[in-house]
Amino acid sequence: MEPFKGTKLEEDNNWLMEVSEPNQLRNAVEEIKHHYINQLIDAGILDDKERQSCSLTVSELKAMVKQVHHT
Repeated sequence: MEPFKGTKLEEDNNWLMEVSEPNQLRNAVEEIKHHYINQLIDAGILDDKERQSCSLTVSELKAMVKQVHHT
């Protein structure tokens, strides 16, 4: 027996199955990361070779860009 079958909770969660682009959030985060990485490359902080292997988070990249623009 499925615990939420036929309940309000099941109806509320149906929108999860209706997402047409399940990777939309992931793609948006990657786009933001690339934006910050490009800014850091342009500022000479990161090397272009690091573009694909950059393991910094969006928050870390954003903080680095903020420091570059405030110096």
